[in-house]
Amino acid sequence: MTRTVWRIVFILCILWTLAGCQTRQAEQGAATADVLRGPYEAPALAEGGEGRFALYGWEVVAAEAQAAKLAAQAAASSRAEVLPDGVSTLAGEGRFALYGWEVMAAEAQGGLGETATADVLRSPYDAPGLWTAVPADELAGYVHPEVLVTTEWLATHLGEPALRVVDVRRPTGVANFAVAHIPTAQYLDLIVDLMDHDPNRVALDLIEAEPFAALMGRLGIANDSTVVVYDAEGGTAAATLWWALRYYGHTDVHLLNGGLVKWLLEGRETTYAATTYAPSVYTVQVHPELLATAADVAAAQEDPTAFLVDARPLDIYTGESCLSAAPRAGHVPGSHTLPARWQIDPQRKTLLPGEQLAVTLAMMGISPEQRGIAYCGNGQLAAFDALLLSLMGYDQVAVYDSGWLEWGTLPEMPVETGCPECEPM
Repeated sequence: MTRTVWRIVFILCILWTLAGCQTRQAEQGAATADVLRGPYEAPALAEGGEGRFALYGWEVVAAEAQAAKLAAQAAASSRAEVLPDGVSTLAGEGRFALYGWEVMAAEAQGGLGETATADVLRSPYDAPGLWTAVPADELAGYVHPEVLVTTEWLATHLGEPALRVVDVRRPTGVANFAVAHIPTAQYLDLIVDLMDHDPNRVALDLIEAEPFAALMGRLGIANDSTVVVYDAEGGTAAATLWWALRYYGHTDVHLLNGGLVKWLLEGRETTYAATTYAPSVYTVQVHPELLATAADVAAAQEDPTAFLVDARPLDIYTGESCLSAAPRAGHVPGSHTLPARWQIDPQRKTLLPGEQLAVTLAMMGISPEQRGIAYCGNGQLAAFDALLLSLMGYDQVAVYDSGWLEWGTLPEMPVETGCPECEPM
C-alpha cells in the first residue's frame, strides 16, 4: 500500500471518529451475505457469528433455484467447463451459468443445511418453509391500490412498448444490477442521478426540472410511459423516484410491491443483459404542493388542518440515536412517528395490509382531509411514507426533502426528544 493510500485511510479514520452523532457502530459478527449489495468473500458466508445467520432467506431460495437451473442446463449440455476463478459457464454460449456469488451462496447453504436465516435489517425468517405466497388479493384494503403493481402484473406486461422499469437499488446497486435484474429494467442511482449536489448546502435535494427532464429522456421515459420502480428494500429507496416523478407531473408511475426480493423468491426470471431505449423528449409540469420547505414545516406545527410524520427509525425520532450530519438529535415538535421500514412485511417485503395500515393511521389521529408533510434525514424514507399515505387515500402529502439534514442545523427551529405519543401505548 502506497504512502498516499495510507494518508487517505488515516484521514478517513479521523473523519469517522469526529462524525459524532452520525456515527453508528457496526454490529459485531453481523452477517454480510447480501448478494444485492456487492460481492462478498466465502469465509464471511461461513461465519454466522453468535446469534447471526450467514444467509438471508431469499438467498437460500435463490441458491436452490440456481442449483435447479444448473442441473437442467447440465442435463441439456454435455460441454461444461470451469474457469480459473471458479465461475462455471456453458462452453460456446458465452453466458455464465453461475456467478461467483452464486457459487459461494450455494456452497455456504450446503454447509449450513436447514439453519434458519435472517435479514439483519428486519426480522428472522423461518426455515425451511420461509416463503409463503402473497394472497391473490394482496392489493385489497388500499384506497388507491393503483399506486402499486404486483409481480404477477409486471411479469405479464414485461416487454410492452410503453413500459419502463427502473431499478433503484442501493447502496452498491449498479454493481449488483450488472449481476442480475428484472428483464428490461434500467438502473438509476438516487444519490448520483437524482440529488442536487450543491456545495453550499448540507442537504441533498431533488435535482431541478431541466436536469430531471434530461435524465428521463436519457432513460427513454416519455410523458405517456408507464413507469414501474423497484428496489430490494420493500420500496424505501424506489419511493424517492416515485415521488420525484409525481412532483414533476408524471402520474403513471407505480411501485413494484415486494420489489426484487419478492420477484426472486417467486423464482421469476432475471438477467444481466443491458436494456436501452431511444432517447425521449420529456416535459416536466411541476407540482409545488408535493414539495415542502422548512418554512412549510414550521407553519404546519401551528395549523390544525395539517400534520407532520417522521419516517426515520424510532430511536432516531426520540433522539436516542442520530445518523445524520445535523448537530442536534430528536424530531420536529408535534410530528408523528411513522417509521418507514416498520410498514413492510419482514418476509414478503410487501407493504403491510391495508386494514393494518388503516389502524396505525387512525391511532395517530390523522385523516385524509388534512394536509400532510413527511420528512426523514434527507427525503428518501419520507418519500416512502408519502407513498404509503397516498396508498391509503391521503392525497395532500408533501415531502420535506431537505429533512433533518437541514432542520437539525437551523438553530432557530425547535427540536423535541422522547416520544409523547408513545407513552400511552
